Amino acid sequence: MDRKDQNVENFLTHHLNNWYGTWTKYFPNREIQESVKSVRSLWINEEKTLVFQKNCYTYSDETIKEVSWEFGLEESTKEDGLIHSKHPWMRSLFFEQGAALWVTKCLQSDSISHKTELFFKDNNLRLSVGTVYNEDGNLESIWNFKEDSQGFPSQHWSSDIDLLQERNFKSNWMGQAINFKPNLDTSPFYIKELTWPYKNHQLFFLPDGISLSCPEKIELGSPFKIIANWLKTKFTLQQLVVNYDENFAFSGATLEIYD
Repeated sequence: MDRKDQNVENFLTHHLNNWYGTWTKYFPNREIQESVKSVRSLWINEEKTLVFQKNCYTYSDETIKEVSWEFGLEESTKEDGLIHSKHPWMRSLFFEQGAALWVTKCLQSDSISHKTELFFKDNNLRLSVGTVYNEDGNLESIWNFKEDSQGFPSQHWSSDIDLLQERNFKSNWMGQAINFKPNLDTSPFYIKELTWPYKNHQLFFLPDGISLSCPEKIELGSPFKIIANWLKTKFTLQQLVVNYDENFAFSGATLEIYD
């Protein structure tokens, strides 16, 4: 199986499901912008040619908003990932383990507007952490989906949405890491020591062991990283590191597993 087909297979294996959860959006000053009940449903037709997605959001006033779309697998499968059906400048990359990422491939015209979403998955649990930078390169918002395919309420995720002031990690984390290149090539697993936090980054400590490290501002000429991790237990952690070069082109990602 070639790299692009393996990427699609990883997506179909791990992410086609009904994902019940909560979507919470935060301002950079750590205040909550909004929090809604969410269901993200993904399925494929019998011919395995079309993928369908429907997002349903229930707001605090019981207002319901539904958004749905579909995409053809053949035309969306490229050598550098799956094309985002709403944002053609974005690509999705899927690890065999289940982790994934939506990344802005490169700058669009003269705008620095930039989005990234990092996914972690473990059996029936899935979570994602997203960042949005505006056209001036300033961090505009972050968001978090906490999802469970077994329905509401989740037996794992709490109902907490307020950010924490800090999070204590045990020292000397050693685990395995794998690199994902822009052309979907992957490295063999190698031994890696956890790096956290990163210098000159804003740190956001979300409930349920979820953390984000990202720049407050991104500027042309300066490479940058966006990092998220999930401390599932005191001794079990996954981390995703997404890299961009000085021209804001996606230059690779690393999945790190510590257990």
